[in-house]
Amino acid sequence: MKTIQLFIMTVISLTVLSCSDQISIFENQQEGLINFEGIQVKHGKRSSLALTTNLEDYKSEYLSKFSISNGKTNATLENVEYPTLDFMAEIEEEEMTKYPDVHRMDDSDLELIRNDFPTLSDEQIALNIEIIEKYYDSNLQFDVFQHIISTPDFGTQTANNERAMYYPGGLCNKEFWYLFGRPTAASAVKKATDKTWEFVDNVYRERTGKTRSDAFRHAMWNALIAKYYAGKKKSIDKGIDLAKGFTNRHEECNADQGSPSYDQEMDYHNNHVGRDYFKGVGKIKRKKRRFWFTKKWLEAPSDESMKNSIKFKADIAVKVSEDLNSVRRVSSGRLVYFR
Repeated sequence: MKTIQLFIMTVISLTVLSCSDQISIFENQQEGLINFEGIQVKHGKRSSLALTTNLEDYKSEYLSKFSISNGKTNATLENVEYPTLDFMAEIEEEEMTKYPDVHRMDDSDLELIRNDFPTLSDEQIALNIEIIEKYYDSNLQFDVFQHIISTPDFGTQTANNERAMYYPGGLCNKEFWYLFGRPTAASAVKKATDKTWEFVDNVYRERTGKTRSDAFRHAMWNALIAKYYAGKKKSIDKGIDLAKGFTNRHEECNADQGSPSYDQEMDYHNNHVGRDYFKGVGKIKRKKRRFWFTKKWLEAPSDESMKNSIKFKADIAVKVSEDLNSVRRVSSGRLVYFR
């Protein structure tokens, strides 16, 4: 009898322990805390794939989804269709509303971060802000991708071989993946593109290549991309890097479509003049804020003032012949044009 009683008590004890363990595990799952690069984050209902999918995985998935949607077995990343810049920026801005802006860091942003990283003090949030930004960017990138491939007309947007100088058609392969790897950049490029065309139409009333207006356009475009992204990221270097990285890929796409080398050289040259101009007039200001945070903001001339400065550079631009060496002989601070 004692043996039977001991057996029953053992079974009951094991059952209680088992239930206790299950409750503990369930509570941890409810909290949704995971480890992301050494810090605990409440991942909640966000997809775990957002934190494990790399760029090559996204490319493979894009190609697979496109092939299924269009019934194409010979599709490559170079010949599939990509969204327009307008569409990509629209998606980006919509998805960004789900996440805090770690560079603005107002009260609502800080509250969202505190909620997602409940084990961190405000001091620890400030010290780990780069990891926190990486976490949100990974989720934003995943959301943007899912949004793009789930649209009803996915794969039927304007083909990249129909794209013109500044995106009435789709982004090319290199442009799309460059922006995709920087999930808050498309809106800055889109805003700069629209403002540049507005200025071109206002100042020159023409959209012809190889002219002073073309030189103005390239310099203005680069300066504004740098300005808008620097303002978003609170970093002059990041603004300059985005402008250079994206416009270089734009020129590479034009070269792939047969643009002459001397024409490319002119564009690279004038792009550099615009970025260099912004680098000289833009500054990031800092002010110690409450607790552990430092307020940062971009101090730069207004868009109108920048337009006037670059218009002056276009007025004194150097006219050169249509060959590489003619462009290369001109000082890096002067705009060039052909006719």
